[in-house]
Formats: sequence, C-alpha cells, structure tokens
Amino acid sequence: MPFFLKSIVRSILVVTPGLIASPFLPSTRLTIGGESTNVAQAWSDGSIIFLLIFVALLVASSWGMACRNKNSRWLAMAIFLVFIIPVPFVLTLEEMKHNAYGIVALLSIFITTYYYLFRDKNVAKYFNNKEI
Repeated sequence: MPFFLKSIVRSILVVTPGLIASPFLPSTRLTIGGESTNVAQAWSDGSIIFLLIFVALLVASSWGMACRNKNSRWLAMAIFLVFIIPVPFVLTLEEMKHNAYGIVALLSIFITTYYYLFRDKNVAKYFNNKEI
C-alpha cells in the first residue's frame, strides 16, 4: 500500500471508534453551526444521523481499501457527495456567497482525492496487484 494511502487509512481506522461512540455519550457537548448544543438536541435535528452516515462511509471505504477492493474508492468519493449535494438545499444564495471559500476548498479536495485514488500509478498498482 502506498505510504500516503496507508497513513490515511490507518488514521481513519484508529479515530472512527471514538467518532461512533461520541453521539451516544450523554455528557458530550457539540458545536454545530457555531452554536453549542447537547446530544439530545443534535439527535432531534438530524446532525447525529449525518455524522453516523459520514463515519460509516469512512469506515467502509477504509476497510475496503485495506482489503484492496477497487470499489471502496467510490465510497471514499461518496463522502464528499454527502457534503456537496445538500449545500444548495440547506443554504440560501447569500449564505453560499459567504461560504464560497469553503465550497471551493471542498470541491478542490474532491478533485485532488479523485486524482489520487483513480489516476495515481502507485495506487492503481496497489489495487491491481493481488499479491501481498
């Protein structure tokens, strides 16, 4: 496995158990949209569901990449779609103008990740070579 991909996959596999457990701890305080909230309120407004979907996609794509499953790369790209698709439905045009740098940054990371996972020679060699 290429070093950069290995470091990302291993980091995700170490961090995600804490991300999965945090919404179920009643003493957890979350900051969503700049406002501090408790777990019960985050469950009621759907933020926790969004977090759990995000974490599930992270874990599935990381385990898939560790097992050399080529399709797991598409799960990694789906993580960005979870963030990009709701933007026009959640934000008004004025809010999108204020968040333009964040949206552009997210799209540039999406393009860079796509290039790395699908066009990089070392990553392609890793997924095509079935020998360990």
